[in-house]
Amino acid sequence: MNRYLCLIFFWCGFLVVVSCKNKESIHQDSSQPVGVETDFIKKMQGSWRLVGSGTNWGYRDLSLEETEELITIKKNEISYFERDKSDGTKSLISRENIFLYHGSIGHLYPIKWITKDKIIIGFEFDSDENLLFRQLGELSEDGTEMEQVCGNLEKVYERIK
Repeated sequence: MNRYLCLIFFWCGFLVVVSCKNKESIHQDSSQPVGVETDFIKKMQGSWRLVGSGTNWGYRDLSLEETEELITIKKNEISYFERDKSDGTKSLISRENIFLYHGSIGHLYPIKWITKDKIIIGFEFDSDENLLFRQLGELSEDGTEMEQVCGNLEKVYERIK
């Protein structure tokens, strides 16, 4: 019997998988990393400053912004901050627990997690050791994965020394 239930359609000449649900598993796992994820999370821990933001269509110029985005990653938690460039004041915007994600979306990313808003995010490092963030899709209430294939939000973070 087929373990996967998939919805596929053609859009602008491209084959796009909109949702694919493994009927035998739950995609939101836990905050307990396994294998290579443990090392990756250790490497991600620390404070980071946003240095690039946009989509695969283009990035915006962050030097014109009055504030800068900062994140702090701990073993099981990520905190988002905003710092005023003029006076250096830092404000906590939000904090949430990290829930690792092991679904089929973004299988090339070494680590993925799902936010409290059911957004699936993939993380990796570039050749300069910057942390790369990409919104991969969403998880519906019934557990169906909805993969985003174009216009994905992308962010690049540089470690704060």
